[in-house]
Amino acid sequence: MNHKDIIQMSNIVLLQKYSKMLFSEKQHETEIAMMKQEILKRMDK
Repeated sequence: MNHKDIIQMSNIVLLQKYSKMLFSEKQHETEIAMMKQEILKRMDK
């Protein structure tokens, strides 16, 4: 998953995927960081 994919997700999809990754056993640190950044950016609007 890259930054472009994350930007194109709807808010709900973004939050669902973010939550799922936070609780997955594999570490997705890069994706989590990118998603967190995008969520925070959207909240500021």
